Amino acid sequence: MKEKCYLYTRVSSAKQVDGYSLDAQRERLHDYVEYKGLAIAGEYCDAGFSGHSIKGRPQFTQMLDDIVAEKDGIRWVVVFKLSRFGRNAADVLRTMQLLSDFDINLVCVDDAIDSSTPGGRLALSILSAVAEIERENIHIQLEAGRDMMLKGGGFPGGPIPFGYRKGENGLEIFKPEADIVSMIYERYLREDGSIAGVTNYFNEMGYTRRSKNGVMPYTTTFVSDILRRPVYAGKYIHNLRSATGKPVYEVKGSHEAIVSEDIWESTQKKMRDMADRYKPQKEHCSLLAGLIRCPKCGGPMVTCGGGKDINHNHGGYYKPYYSYHCSFHTKKEGVRCSFRRMFSEKRIDKAVYEVICRVDTSTEFREALSDKMAAKKSVEDCRADIKDIRRKIMILETEKRNIGRELDLLDPIDEGYSEAFSELQDKMDVLYDRIDVLEADLEEAENERELAQNDNVVSEELEWFVSDFPKVFDKMTAQERREYCRLFIDRIEVFPEKRKDGRILKSISFTIPIKSLERTSFSGTKKTASVSFSVDCGKAEITAAEANAKATYVQIKKFVRDRYGANVHSLYIAQIKTKCGLDMRKNYNISKKNGRVPNCPADKEKYIVDALKFYKVLGKDVEVMA
Repeated sequence: MKEKCYLYTRVSSAKQVDGYSLDAQRERLHDYVEYKGLAIAGEYCDAGFSGHSIKGRPQFTQMLDDIVAEKDGIRWVVVFKLSRFGRNAADVLRTMQLLSDFDINLVCVDDAIDSSTPGGRLALSILSAVAEIERENIHIQLEAGRDMMLKGGGFPGGPIPFGYRKGENGLEIFKPEADIVSMIYERYLREDGSIAGVTNYFNEMGYTRRSKNGVMPYTTTFVSDILRRPVYAGKYIHNLRSATGKPVYEVKGSHEAIVSEDIWESTQKKMRDMADRYKPQKEHCSLLAGLIRCPKCGGPMVTCGGGKDINHNHGGYYKPYYSYHCSFHTKKEGVRCSFRRMFSEKRIDKAVYEVICRVDTSTEFREALSDKMAAKKSVEDCRADIKDIRRKIMILETEKRNIGRELDLLDPIDEGYSEAFSELQDKMDVLYDRIDVLEADLEEAENERELAQNDNVVSEELEWFVSDFPKVFDKMTAQERREYCRLFIDRIEVFPEKRKDGRILKSISFTIPIKSLERTSFSGTKKTASVSFSVDCGKAEITAAEANAKATYVQIKKFVRDRYGANVHSLYIAQIKTKCGLDMRKNYNISKKNGRVPNCPADKEKYIVDALKFYKVLGKDVEVMA
């Protein structure tokens, strides 16, 4: 029986690099395989991908993933030259270790290298280092050419700046866009000018701009970029944002400036002053910003507030108060949301915490867990599905390669070139879409296989996650809590109107990852199974954080009066709250008279305690000691 092999080819452009076209590489590899009597189990081709690293070559990483999955039981990987396999020594050696782990040998046909021999392994180590040096030399030459172009005042390359077009002698002003640039600087330098104000002006006046994504409105990011770029003042600043320690230098460009040097400097000074003015005094870490969605427009809700307001009555400052509000409640990127209600950050954070702590008792969680376990297939069925999906992907990959060959054979000077190219490109796009769907199906099938093999472990892990959440959460810093919540909370819905029962939370959508099923492909992508469900907070028991908002002295008095027909004094309520160890604010209304302070009678104490339990200020099982 013939031993199986994979063939791998690569070029750095879609046509030809270093004289080794894809067709030439394939021909040599097939001749070698036929001579050695090997059976080709798969061909992998990266057309137009650099050998800088593994991550940038999808077919290469797919081949390695198939090797790890032991898909075809191959013994050899055959390439034309080592430089086609990779130009990064670390990547080559790491990949060779992977091949060795699976008892697979590498053959470089043109270099006459066979890793099954000691001499071949030594040659691989040496030549991979040489290939990396070659790549580094190319990079250095490109950087040197770019620096030379900059120092001569020429355009160094990259996207053409807004307001210019590429001419024969470098950048040339494109007047319709250049006039917009001038207006942006002029309006920003007005006394009341701001980036948001300039953005809103252009959107209100109906201005649009063209980008690679089509016709777009003006955004604060775009306006800010225009105001910061020195190219509009006729100069370049090189390495300004470099973290490599390279020297920063300024050169005068050979192109015509759109704004004067004075205007540009004044703009930079104003932007620095504005940044200092609105720099936060103390960074506040908001737990759920972005997870809570606006009930009106569906946009993310963010935190506002936190200013230091002076307490004119008693001196000092009031405690900072933070609240969530729709991020589009003020005009942003030409969009304005009419929803104005704000929600106490402290109340919502505590309410969400309570829901998470008791999520394991919710019907939605139990049903989601049962459905996940009931839907699992047998291990054999999962393996059959995985094999079938991989077969379909291989068929589509073959079709894609065939279309690639047809594209390479098209004659650009032929009369029907454009039509033929467009037709083949459409077919290629359809294949890519079908492959994406199959790859998603493959990931799901692999997760199902892992679930079938580890169903007991999965159930125990989910139970542990929800039961031990308070212990883990309480030990975290504010930033860690914020990141942790984003691992399993997808979306938080709130009621738009104020409700009589004090409820704020409408629903919370969860996706709890199952760490025991986490897999990492060779390309570094982590794939994790999960259980998804949504808790209807409107039907569940109200949280203490929501109920506490109505536990005012007026509400407690009304509760006692309605239920027991008795009146209680505010002094009695304060005494009982103190007795129960509840937090009390400083009392500024202490009587100046000396004398006996009446104590709350026993019957009214019971009434007040019942009211505190009703509003969840106290737990139901709390007993007040005499």
